[in-house]
Amino acid sequence: MRRPEARFAVVDLFAGAGGLGEGFASYTDPTGHRPYRLRLSVENDPDAWASLYFRHFLRRFPDGFPDEYYAFLNGDLPEPAWAQLFPRETASARDETLRLELGKLATTKKISAIVERLRRTHGSRTILLGGPPCQGYSLVGRARNSGRLDYDADDDPRLTLYRHYCRVLGLLAPAAFVMENVKGILSASRRGKNIFATVCRDLEKTSPGYTLCPLAAEASNPENRQPADFIVRAEDHGVPQARHRVIVVGIRNDLLDGHDGILDALRLSHDRATPVSSVLDGMPILRSHLSRGLDTPAAWLETIRSGAKALLRPPSPVPVGSRTRFDQTVREALATIERRGGSPPARRIGVGRACSPTLRNWIVDSRVRKLPNNEARGHMPSDVQRYFFAAIWAAVHDESPKARDFPAALAPEHGNWTTGTFVDRFRVQLKDRPARTVTSHISRDGHYYIHPDPSQARSLTVREAARLQTFPDNFLFRGPRTAQYRQVGNAVPPLLSHHLAESLWRFLRRATRTRSRRAVGQPVAA
Repeated sequence: MRRPEARFAVVDLFAGAGGLGEGFASYTDPTGHRPYRLRLSVENDPDAWASLYFRHFLRRFPDGFPDEYYAFLNGDLPEPAWAQLFPRETASARDETLRLELGKLATTKKISAIVERLRRTHGSRTILLGGPPCQGYSLVGRARNSGRLDYDADDDPRLTLYRHYCRVLGLLAPAAFVMENVKGILSASRRGKNIFATVCRDLEKTSPGYTLCPLAAEASNPENRQPADFIVRAEDHGVPQARHRVIVVGIRNDLLDGHDGILDALRLSHDRATPVSSVLDGMPILRSHLSRGLDTPAAWLETIRSGAKALLRPPSPVPVGSRTRFDQTVREALATIERRGGSPPARRIGVGRACSPTLRNWIVDSRVRKLPNNEARGHMPSDVQRYFFAAIWAAVHDESPKARDFPAALAPEHGNWTTGTFVDRFRVQLKDRPARTVTSHISRDGHYYIHPDPSQARSLTVREAARLQTFPDNFLFRGPRTAQYRQVGNAVPPLLSHHLAESLWRFLRRATRTRSRRAVGQPVAA
């Protein structure tokens, strides 16, 4: 009888809500074997940690999440006292998830003790994951910081947080690591030196030594790599979102002996472009809430009627050639809303026709009858009308409207609205294309994340953003709604992480077997 494969212990630093770890923890190879187990996740933000901890707790049930969890999600009972129901599982989850700030002396001591224990227990069968905070690297963050008179990039401690990752890398000496960050890290600098080049050099030289492997399709040899080779386009791998991130995979040098073509082994599987409709269609229809005045179906309906009248009343910036279609789309959307009377009907949870079987199986959980984190935001009545117009415009023109396209009656009362500063202030997620990058900015307002359905006239819910990020429907985000949005926006798409876990396992399974056979003098299979 063939002996089952050993598991790799996974350590996840700067874990956030756990998007990167989710892909590894849930990966099952074709034989049904789960090669990875998350043994330690570290996150400082209290709300993200709460989501992370609870997911670790649920993974303590290898045969499926407990019935009580689904009863709670579906609204059949209040949230149970989990620690009383499952004391052993909750205690284990707390041991595996640390709410700590990396860089503090107490944190260093605690993590070092755990990592050294994992190294003794698992030897070389460990993996390190993590994405050091990106505010200091991102283009948006750098633009914001440049306006601060007291900001000096050379003194920004966030630019050196990766060193704590390198320190754990040296202590753990894993078989492989995965580090993720924003594209802005490629052009960021500190003290006149390119940060990405410094990060790569430090990672490579961390004992026992690593080879950095870019995953871009164009990459042909780790030794001839270019910075752009480390950019991974999520939309090329079945994620319904145009999210471009730097992902560095490192392989311990001693595992590379006799393994030419390492990049071919690590190559991520490609998939066709996945549109927004693939995951938003099939979700419950919601109306936006009103943040001012009465928030009733009747008040919302009157807000939409008023906005529709303004759109149908000339003068309007709508091009003459599309006027007829535009007006028809307004009337059709309004008729749909009128039939509902301001109260959308209940809908069974599903996905759109364009959703691939892989993505459908990844997201949908047949036991979830009520989607968590799926409440509509409240918007000012004027913004509801702008969202209604923007979604109509996108449906007609297949693009979001610019500031110049808005009717005067719907123009915001900003002095610089017409200066070009807010040209893209309102963005619709076009249903037939991958979504724009979901970032933590979604926690501030919904203007960049307008739902493509005009009859809903609102921004995306946390759950809708989570679907664009490929979080499973049974993944619960903790904390206030603003914190939930932030957790979603900061995460690595779990399905992309799942592909990473698969590609890494293809190589590690072969490399570790070869190494073991050589150690005992057995012949090595070709």
